[in-house]
Amino acid sequence: MALAETPTTMTHLRLFVALIMVGGVGPLGAKTSVPPFALALTLNDGAAEVVYSGWPLLLRGDAVLMRDIPAPIALDPSSLALEITPAVGAPVGWPLQRVTEFSSPPLLGNSDRSVRVVWLLAGGQTAALAPGEYSARLRWAGQASPPVEFTVAPAPVPLPTDEAVRRALLQSQAALFLGDTTGAISALAPAEALEPESIDLLVQRARVLLQRAEYPEALQLTRRARSIFYRDYPNSEHPPMGIVEVESQARAKIARPSTPAPGTRLSRLSAGALPSALPSGKKEPETLSNPASAGGVGVTSPAASPDPLVRLITPGLPSVASVVPSGEIADGIIITDPSGQWAASATAGTQYGKTQYSAAQATGAPNVTVAGNSADAWCPANKTEGTDWLEVAFAKPVHATEVRVRQNDAAGAITKIEAIDSDGTPHVWWEGSDPFAAPGVREIVWFAVRVPKTSYLVSKVKISLNLASGPGYKEIDAVQLVGTAP
Repeated sequence: MALAETPTTMTHLRLFVALIMVGGVGPLGAKTSVPPFALALTLNDGAAEVVYSGWPLLLRGDAVLMRDIPAPIALDPSSLALEITPAVGAPVGWPLQRVTEFSSPPLLGNSDRSVRVVWLLAGGQTAALAPGEYSARLRWAGQASPPVEFTVAPAPVPLPTDEAVRRALLQSQAALFLGDTTGAISALAPAEALEPESIDLLVQRARVLLQRAEYPEALQLTRRARSIFYRDYPNSEHPPMGIVEVESQARAKIARPSTPAPGTRLSRLSAGALPSALPSGKKEPETLSNPASAGGVGVTSPAASPDPLVRLITPGLPSVASVVPSGEIADGIIITDPSGQWAASATAGTQYGKTQYSAAQATGAPNVTVAGNSADAWCPANKTEGTDWLEVAFAKPVHATEVRVRQNDAAGAITKIEAIDSDGTPHVWWEGSDPFAAPGVREIVWFAVRVPKTSYLVSKVKISLNLASGPGYKEIDAVQLVGTAP
């Protein structure tokens, strides 16, 4: 499966399967003795299970937290071991170089949920390996990864173009791990002559430029890669994760658009009106057709709203809750509300990217100015299958009266709003089937529910989504909690 064919690469799929194999899955709600973290080992970024003699070998180990824990776990580097065993014969010592070093034991916890370590075997060293079948396993802090089976074999002659690209990528990655940016660039040149529009090669060159602190040039390459991707896959909404991750790092080094000043109105642009200053994480708005869910009631018309940015949904609510009038949930009003606070931190069931599209993008004041796909919003990893959730925490617990959710793409998927008090007890404020019907073009939508002032202090809000509610990736830009301090 090519990287550009799906938002989730085969590498991510293998990592997920490996974690499931280690951690296990129990019945819903059942208490299990699943270890708090699991290990996964990936060979050459999961590109193939064959190591060609004379090519570099990269082995990546990941320790990933499987559930929330009360205190971080210190992973002792002295207990870290990588075992490689031939299928036939006695184990042999491989001259693997660990390129990830730790000055102190890394911490695995609720805020930093993964730790990565990488080993490298240079091409000249793999040329000396005996052909045959091998198995690799990672051990760390009392845990072991599932074994990774691979074969050492001579490289094919002549070398197909796709294999020439893979060899160039491996050679460039190996050089970059060793700090040789000149060698990393040189390794790409032969393959770039064969495949000048290879997304993988463009992204790798951008990674090297990041190491050289050539941030605008790196960003330009990711934009070119995006353009090629959308040209070749016009029905895809999100670019491959390689583009997203490198672009995120480049943009972090360059001045980014600031958060709108208080009182600023965020106007929705019509389809096709793409401003020249639009950040590269956003796409031109597309036309959607999203029929209302069965059983929904009370959708206001666009003409009834004083702000074209706003549509108010009114599902069946418990008697303690009420729908916020559309005139009270315009951006300009909400941003300047002195009793409102934006989410300070966030977690989610899944997230499309580690930085862009991550749960953290749903914190802070709104910063998505155009309806539609934006890397500055949280997006689940899945598009239209299953369910997902976003949980946001606020700096100051309050006796709450309202929650406001700003949906910038594929609105209408929210199925439940829960307020979580300071003791961790959830309180369902609303639950139902969202009847929102998308108009002819995308628009930013506020989902707002008001309740009588709570006797308990609300510190978190959990938002549940039905991803199958309609087409498109569901995205949330910001969440605001309204209330009074004790």
